[in-house]
Amino acid sequence: MSVVEAVVRAKRLAAEMKSAGDMDARRLIEGEDFPASAYSDRPGIGINEDAWNRVLEIGEEPKMIFAHPDMLCRHPTTSLHYRGISTLPFKRVRNIIGVDAKKTEGGASLSGENGAKLACLYNTVISTIILDSDDWTAQNGYRNILATLGISKDGVLRTMVGIDGETKVRRIILDWLDGSGIGCSEVDENKVYDLRGAGREIRMSFSSEPDVKFEAVKNGGFEIVSTVEIKAGTDPAGALERLGAIRKSFEHTPVHSRNFAVLGVITSEMEARLKEMHIAKYFRMSDLEGSGKDGFLNEIFHYTLRLT
Repeated sequence: MSVVEAVVRAKRLAAEMKSAGDMDARRLIEGEDFPASAYSDRPGIGINEDAWNRVLEIGEEPKMIFAHPDMLCRHPTTSLHYRGISTLPFKRVRNIIGVDAKKTEGGASLSGENGAKLACLYNTVISTIILDSDDWTAQNGYRNILATLGISKDGVLRTMVGIDGETKVRRIILDWLDGSGIGCSEVDENKVYDLRGAGREIRMSFSSEPDVKFEAVKNGGFEIVSTVEIKAGTDPAGALERLGAIRKSFEHTPVHSRNFAVLGVITSEMEARLKEMHIAKYFRMSDLEGSGKDGFLNEIFHYTLRLT
């Protein structure tokens, strides 16, 4: 990752964290009248009695630590606060109790049953966290919220990087076509284009799996002749997972199709596996931002599609 990319990523992450909503959720909780007596059925909503007493001993209001079904149903967005303290990601919440906390924190209404499920899950985990430390404080809980948000926002950011990469490659292709002399007419806005050159007609489509698809007219219809998969993520830890998605996409193309990949990062293990795949050639994302752009475009439009 270059310095410029690092700066862009840092600015985006800071903006995402600024708009995360954790402070709004906290203010909602602070503004509601939920005294300790409101938590009379502590075992029924997952609160361990020793954890409860620890919170009282350090002088914290229980509502700021433990979830209550009524609070969650009244203000679904407060799920963010309690989920953060419990360090539970959206996916795990959904897998354990079948409730979509992401929609809940987006403001979707919450039934009493689901509010009880969320409260019980959050409180069970929060109680365990409190009892696991001899010097637990509310500040530890708030740090958990920030950590949970950071992990979640980092995932959002990685998705954004992927989308940005797809947009960048598509823009490179369209900008080049604009001055190439190849006829390019839009069939479906920003999605499908008819290309004509050197006596051939090719249909180009932007979608997913594959990200870019080229089809030639054959037997009165269109048949895939080439594809491009774009995985712009730069985190080496997810490289093999992205490669698996590429492999899956290429498995659905005809044997004669020439398939290409544009990658944000290529590890040594990934490179070894790429050579075993049904792939004509692969390019680094950084190559397309420099001198390698012409090689990428020529490989597709001249050597593969023969439009020039």
